[in-house]
Amino acid sequence: MSRREKIILVLAVGALVYGIYALFLASPRTPSQAGKGVQVAEMQRLVTEITDGLNKERLSQVEGYILKMARAPWSQDPFYRREARQSQEAPKTPGEQVHFTYSGYLQLGRTSLAIINGKEYQVGEDLEEKGYKLRRILPGRVVIEQERIKKQIVVPHLENAMTGQSFSKGDQG
Repeated sequence: MSRREKIILVLAVGALVYGIYALFLASPRTPSQAGKGVQVAEMQRLVTEITDGLNKERLSQVEGYILKMARAPWSQDPFYRREARQSQEAPKTPGEQVHFTYSGYLQLGRTSLAIINGKEYQVGEDLEEKGYKLRRILPGRVVIEQERIKKQIVVPHLENAMTGQSFSKGDQG
């Protein structure tokens, strides 16, 4: 047996001996009888105070109604979002104007991504709005083509549109 193992064994035996002593031989520490009486009296006083307070404070009619309605089943979902449902409308008719918001630009190596209406697109991808395709991505604008009539729409980046800035030299072309 190595020296390290002997040390560990001696420590384990010492802990075992102390545990036996503390569990069986040491006198248990109990609070004095006088202390118990004070604690019981204080607990009874606290219970009496709480009970009296509850008896004095009855629920008002409004509070009772609120509790009653909270327990009742809800007729409709309180977290229902109407905006989300409206975004799933039928496709636009030819006369209706489609609105595009170009809010983000990301370039990873040779790949450019544009965030249009909250979705990521690469050049050549069809947009979520039927009949439109992304033709060009620049940091300050994107070019979207309406496929059916081959009409190109230039959409400025949201920051440029909000500040009224014109396109930078890097955006030309």
